[in-house]
Amino acid sequence: MQTTVQVGEQFTNNKTGETYTFHATAASTEGAYVQFDNFVPAGLAGPPTHLHPKQEETFTVLSGTLQVTVNGETRLLTEGETAVIPPQTAHTFDNRHGDDVTFRVTLTPALDSDLFFAGIVQAANKSRSGSMSLRQLAKLIHKQESRFQLVGPPAWLQNWLFNLLAKF
Repeated sequence: MQTTVQVGEQFTNNKTGETYTFHATAASTEGAYVQFDNFVPAGLAGPPTHLHPKQEETFTVLSGTLQVTVNGETRLLTEGETAVIPPQTAHTFDNRHGDDVTFRVTLTPALDSDLFFAGIVQAANKSRSGSMSLRQLAKLIHKQESRFQLVGPPAWLQNWLFNLLAKF
């Protein structure tokens, strides 16, 4: 797995076409934030509903329309619109409609989110399906500080399960 991400570096999921282009990394901002553009092709579902325990996440749409669900409330963001998601807030995004979308993501503080997102793409590119298995996700979460939590199962159960799966 990669140990650093450079400003300007791009990671593309070879199966889905989803792309992350980094504008700021944990190293370049001395840990203040990570910022990247996320290109999501039309028709692509987003991640499962999750939260970031210690980070604020901001989405700003650069082109297209992004469906964002925050605390169960869904809205469509169009070019120039922003959603700010505080720490500990359940959220997801989706692009199973219309056209391709590109949006800027900022995570504050950075923690190691650049490595986490790069790792997601690298693991997905090694799989036949173009997505990560639960075991791959567990290994990535276990290695990274910027743990996210799925909404639903209690955090203690997720931590126990991910730590267990990461050992295999």
